[in-house]
Amino acid sequence: MNKFYRVATQWTIGAATLAGFGVVPMALAGEGDEKPLLLSLGLKGFYDDNIFTRPSGPQKVDSFGFQLTPGILYKVSNGATSVSVGYTLDAKWYERRSRDSIDSTGAVAQRADPWDYSHFIKASIKHRASDTLSFEASDSFAITREPVELLSGQIARSKADATINNASIKGDIGLSDSFSLAVAYKNNLYDYSDIGYKAVLNRIENIPSIDLRYRVTPDVYGVLGYRYSVVSYDKDQTLFTDASGNAVHSDARDSSSHFVYGGADWQASPVLSFAVRAGGEFTDYSNLDKYHLDGSKSSTSPYADVSGKWAFEKDGYLNVGLRHQLNATDAVSPTVNATSSSIILNQESTLLYATVAHNFTPDFRVSVNGQYQNSVFKGGVADGQSENFYGVGLQLSYSFTKYLAAEASYFYDDLSTSSLPSLSARGFSRNRVFLGVRATY
Repeated sequence: MNKFYRVATQWTIGAATLAGFGVVPMALAGEGDEKPLLLSLGLKGFYDDNIFTRPSGPQKVDSFGFQLTPGILYKVSNGATSVSVGYTLDAKWYERRSRDSIDSTGAVAQRADPWDYSHFIKASIKHRASDTLSFEASDSFAITREPVELLSGQIARSKADATINNASIKGDIGLSDSFSLAVAYKNNLYDYSDIGYKAVLNRIENIPSIDLRYRVTPDVYGVLGYRYSVVSYDKDQTLFTDASGNAVHSDARDSSSHFVYGGADWQASPVLSFAVRAGGEFTDYSNLDKYHLDGSKSSTSPYADVSGKWAFEKDGYLNVGLRHQLNATDAVSPTVNATSSSIILNQESTLLYATVAHNFTPDFRVSVNGQYQNSVFKGGVADGQSENFYGVGLQLSYSFTKYLAAEASYFYDDLSTSSLPSLSARGFSRNRVFLGVRATY
């Protein structure tokens, strides 16, 4: 059940979101292929009606272009140990980008280079030492022009160059026939190079956790868990200067959170599974007094992570889920100026997601994914204000041979946010269409 829980949450959010940029993750493209080495090359034409994710108006720019996505995946297993390493390059050429561009503040600027390059690397190793002891480590590294952090406040915004690394290690330890422990540690690094995001999103997150599992029946496990999260922003970045002329740095938003939750994992049938976690998140903000900022020094909010998977056919499935917790945001305050005495600390967000994939024939495959996130700002003059993000994707694939397939996809994104003047500029809508071929060997 632990394996299912990770797949239902991480795959649906991570891979489906990556597919939103027209990229087919190599780890998915290689499923069912017994070869240790898989090579792939995609070539697509596309149309993007809002390449800089700007609000409607004169700053909104559309463009035709083409995309190259070469990739390589290596995977090997000897039964007890499995290793997987993959790399994908996403290279996009924009017809309009050779003439104009827009930076993160909305100012029009000349840009000679019409190319965007994103690099995605993913590696994992799993080892079962015995029937009661197993380990798993993974790392996802991205250098990308379009970072997407659902439940992290930065939602599909172009021209926000970023380096993102998500690393984790986990051990499952059997204590008896009825009890087991799952001990994990995650480290997340977010490093934005664009000046509009460095001060508000550059951070490191350290998240250790421990779950005690109890076997209620052969198909049901009860879970009692604890997680500790430390979010440390880049203290070298300045948010603003206060009325006394003192710089307020990014670490003003540093926080530590305790998660306490319970739940269950249920294998309802060989093809139907559920996982539920629910509890509370207790957060402290240690540096508000350091910068003489107003606002509550602690908060309490609900925490939930619920997912389900129905594998209704070979390579056909339905994944659904819900997550609720605090997350970082790229908004600090609608009135960041010398008189500011409070700032937006984060958001409390609820994310709903679903993905369904079905093979209508052995050669024709359709997948649809949808995501909805409601976020409420915490702190500052935007306290209690909300924004909503919608994302829908449709992907079609027709295989001419084992090695060559035609692909078509459509993606729609929409962010509607608070009517406060400095937040309303965050909103945008975006349509993207991709059409091309993919060769796999």
